[in-house]
Parts: sequence; C-alpha cells; structure tokens
Amino acid sequence: SAMILQKLKSDAEAYLGEPVSSAVITVPAYFTDSQRQATKDAGK
Repeated sequence: SAMILQKLKSDAEAYLGEPVSSAVITVPAYFTDSQRQATKDAGK
C-alpha cells in the first residue's frame, strides 16, 4: 500500500506542479480493521 500511495502522491504532484501535503484516502467497507490500519500506516 505504501508504494501505491507514494506513486499516487508523486503523480499528483507532477500533474499539479506543486507539493501535496495532505490527502483523503478512503478504504472499502469490507476492509478489516487490520487492513484499515495498514492503509493508515502506509499513508504516513
């Protein structure tokens, strides 16, 4: 997840032409608590 989020951030910054310092990341409703936490950790 961390690698995907890093790539998304990199692509967004390239498109916008400025640094991205915050974003909203959503997860599917069927994710377990551990999957949700892993996604949160990857976003840090």
